[in-house]
Amino acid sequence: ASTAEDRSDYLHLTNPDDSAAVVDIELHGKDGALDSEVGEGIQVPPGSSVPVLLSTLTGKPQTNLTVHVSARSGRVAAAVQALDAKLGGDWIAPSAEPS
Repeated sequence: ASTAEDRSDYLHLTNPDDSAAVVDIELHGKDGALDSEVGEGIQVPPGSSVPVLLSTLTGKPQTNLTVHVSARSGRVAAAVQALDAKLGGDWIAPSAEPS
């Protein structure tokens, strides 16, 4: 994922349940976790999806980001939609943490 100026990457959070979910989003760059409180306590209403523009979670453009989503309550599915102004877009599927 990236927040570079020519990119518009979105994290799509989908709540399949009948009750609201609350999630925290952490971004990690080449030097570790990025400081941001904007990604904390994001509400995902029941049976809906919420798109989060990743550039709204950082103070300056970053490339090669890792996105970590934690649910405080409820369940969510998460996927990144990477959109490049020149090259088009693609979906980045979730992966598990290394063992």
